[in-house]
Parts: sequence; C-alpha cells; structure tokens
Amino acid sequence: MKRTLVAILCLISLAVVAQRKEYVITDYGAKPDGITNNSLAIQQAINEANANGGGKVVVPRGRFVTGVIHLKSNVEFYIHAEAVLLASFNRNDYGPSLKYQH
Repeated sequence: MKRTLVAILCLISLAVVAQRKEYVITDYGAKPDGITNNSLAIQQAINEANANGGGKVVVPRGRFVTGVIHLKSNVEFYIHAEAVLLASFNRNDYGPSLKYQH
C-alpha cells in the first residue's frame, strides 16, 4: 500500500513539474513592437504547450498585437505585469463577418 501511494505521489509530482514548462511567445517569433500581428506566434506557443501535455505560455514585457487565438486545455496563459496585448485593427484578423438576421 505504501509503495502504491509513493508511486502515485511521484506521478503527480512529475505531472506538476511537466506543466510548469514555459513557452515564451518571443521564442516563436512574436514581436513586442505594437505593430506586428503576433497571432500565429502566440498560437504556436499554445499549440506546442498543449501537445506536450501542458505548460505556461508567457507574454513577456512589451506591446503585442494579436487577432484571434484559441486557448487549449492544460495551458496557463500568463501576461507579464509590463506586457500589453493589443487588439488588431485589421478586421480580417478576426475571421469572416457574421451577418445578422432581422
């Protein structure tokens, strides 16, 4: 019984450590210039974290423009206190427009 409990605790510890891996969006090509659309770089970091069982996607200091991104399970999305996520002004960055019915 003790061995089983120790084994379970070890597995839980490994899972927690694995989820702490950080995926910094600038490592995926994101530019903190307040101009470049960083949607693809941010999404790549999210996708890789998810594919590896989870982790922390980090938005570091800077001004990052983005359109639509899709968060995934087991991924923590961390925005540094001196980071700003800016919405893209380009309507095309948000997909096809919806037509409202009257």
